[in-house]
Amino acid sequence: MAKITTYTCKRCAIDQPMTEYYKHQNGWNRVCKTCFADRQRELAYGIDGATYREMLEVQGGVCAICKNECTKSLAVDHCHVTGDVRGLLC
Repeated sequence: MAKITTYTCKRCAIDQPMTEYYKHQNGWNRVCKTCFADRQRELAYGIDGATYREMLEVQGGVCAICKNECTKSLAVDHCHVTGDVRGLLC
């Protein structure tokens, strides 16, 4: 039986299997996929992970336009002129 390697995420301090970590070009990053995605959204759109999850809950976990559930995480829709976040889209 193969041993499952776990690491502790530097941001959330939760131990997770290695498959739950972001694979960087130079090797495995010590930040889990969830924290990595939260940080990318924060840098790009100015919303943190809690705000993203709150928006997702308000939308009922579906796309703001087509109202369908998506298997992947929803993209942040924003105005390119003002930078205002409008919703989450598939």
